[in-house]
Amino acid sequence: MSLFDKLNNKRYDLQEIEKKYGSGSGGSGNSSQEEIRQKYKDDLAKKKGYSLNPTEKKKGVRLGDKLEKDFDKGAKLQDKTIGRRTPSKAYAQGEPFQSNDNPFDKKGKYPTSGKSILNKRYQFKIDSPEGITKDNTKARLKTRLGNVSDPKFKDTGELNKYVDDVTKNQKLSTAKGKDSTLFKTLKKYTAATEPTQKGKYGKPARMVKGKDGVIRQYGGGNVPIKNAKRKAAAVEKGLQKFDDDLVKGANLPKGTYIPKGGVPPYSDIKTQKGTYTAPFKAKELNLQYKADKLKLDYGGRIANRDPKISGMTAAQKKKNYEKIKARIDKKNPTFKSPVSGGKLPVTPENMKKYKVNKQGFTKGQVFRNTVKKPLMKGVNKFKSLGLRGKAGVIGATAVGAYLGYQAIKKGLAGPTLKDKDFTATKPIQDRSGKNVKFTYGKDAKDKAMPYLTKDKIIKGKTIPGSLTKFKTGDYKVATKSGANYNVNDRIKNSAFEKQLQKAEKNPNKNKNKDFLKKFKNATRPT
Repeated sequence: MSLFDKLNNKRYDLQEIEKKYGSGSGGSGNSSQEEIRQKYKDDLAKKKGYSLNPTEKKKGVRLGDKLEKDFDKGAKLQDKTIGRRTPSKAYAQGEPFQSNDNPFDKKGKYPTSGKSILNKRYQFKIDSPEGITKDNTKARLKTRLGNVSDPKFKDTGELNKYVDDVTKNQKLSTAKGKDSTLFKTLKKYTAATEPTQKGKYGKPARMVKGKDGVIRQYGGGNVPIKNAKRKAAAVEKGLQKFDDDLVKGANLPKGTYIPKGGVPPYSDIKTQKGTYTAPFKAKELNLQYKADKLKLDYGGRIANRDPKISGMTAAQKKKNYEKIKARIDKKNPTFKSPVSGGKLPVTPENMKKYKVNKQGFTKGQVFRNTVKKPLMKGVNKFKSLGLRGKAGVIGATAVGAYLGYQAIKKGLAGPTLKDKDFTATKPIQDRSGKNVKFTYGKDAKDKAMPYLTKDKIIKGKTIPGSLTKFKTGDYKVATKSGANYNVNDRIKNSAFEKQLQKAEKNPNKNKNKDFLKKFKNATRPT
C-alpha cells in the first residue's frame, strides 16, 4: 500500500469517526480504528436481522463476526465447483473488471476475504442509504490512481482535480436486472471471449412449437469458431473493441491525459508479503465501469435475515428446513415414475396417464397405506396377549384370521370390505364334535401356538401339525349358522396371503424384506 493510499484511508476513517462520535472523541490509534470498524459491522449485522444462538453467545461471538463469516463464505462460493468442496481461499472476481495478473498467485488471481470486503464497504460507505454513488465511485478511482504512483500527481489536490475533470460529463445508471450496465458489460465480455460465426449449412431461423408447448428456435444460429488461430484473432479483436467502447462511453474531455505507471512486484523480507500494482488502463476512467466493479468486488444490497432463524443452532436449522420442505412437498406433490424412476409432478395429465390420485398414490398404494397402520396395531395387540388369549385366538380361526379381521375390518370398512365379508365361527371341534381344548406343554396333544404348526417326525413317526389336522378333519370349525368353514381354503385365498406372495416375487426390496421377516409365518405352517 502506497503512502497516498494510507493517508486516503485514514482520511475516510476520521470522517466516519467525526460523523458517528463527534470531532472531540479520541479515535486515534489502530486499536481505536479497529473498534470503530467492529462497531460498524455489529450495527450493520443487527440492522440486517442477525442474531446469536446460545452457543455463539457463550463463545463470545459478536454479530459483526457472524456477518463477516457469511461474507467470507460467500466469496469462497463464487469459485466453487458443483460436487466439490468449497475452496479454502476466496478471490476477487477477475475479468472483465480486473486482469488475472497477480504475480504472487499461480492463477494470477487477487485474494479477498469477508474482513477486507466489509472494510471496503465501510471505507466507501456502500451501506449508506444512497448505496453506490458517483462520489464513492470517484473515491475508489482516486485510491486506484494513488496506488499507480504516477509522477504527474504530486499531491492530493492535483489528483482530486484530475478526477473531477474526467468524470464531470459522466452519470451513473440506475437500471437493474438485465437492463443494468453490469449485466450488459458481462454479456459483451462473454461475446468477445467466446466468438462465433454463422453456421455454414444453417437454415433460416424458424420458430417451432414443441409437443410440450415450448416454442424453440431452429436454424439461423451461430456456431463457435473451432480454428484456434482464427479464434485467437477474433478474441483479440473483440477485447480491443470491448476496451475501446468503454473509453468511448466515458465521454472524456478532448486531450485527456491517461495516467501511466504501476508498481513492479516486490516482496518485503520481514513480512514475507508481496506488493504489486497493475498499470493503469484508459477504460478505468469510465465511472460506470468503475461503479460496476465496486459492486462486483464488495457487493450491493445485503439481504435481511429472519432474526428467529439467524439465532438457531445448526440442528435447529436442519429441523426447520425439513419442516418447511415437508410443507412445500405437500403443496406440490410428486410421485415416482414407473418408467424412469424419477419424480413427476401430480398434474391432471399425469394423474390420468399414470392413474394416481391428488396425493400421487395409486390404488394399490392407498390400499397398502390404509392396511399397514391398523395391521401393525393388530400384530402388536396379538403379541401383547397372554398365553390363554393367544390360544383363544388360535382356537377361533388362527392368527391370520385374527389379524385379517381386526386390521382389515377397521382399516377398510366401507366400499372395499364390509361386515358381511367376515363370518363369525364356533369353537374348533374334533371328529366326534367335542370342543378342542388347547393346552401348553412339550407333549401336549393339542398344543397352543401363536401360529399354524407344520408336521413333525419324531422317532420315525409323523406327528401332524395344526394345518394338517384342519385338512384331514381332525380339526373342524363351522360358522355360527352351522355352515362348513374351510380354514385351509380361507387362508390360501386370503388377501394377506396374496400380499405375501406378491412380496416373495421381489424379496430383495427393502420394504418386502421387512414385511416377509415379520409376517412370513402369519398364514402358513412353520
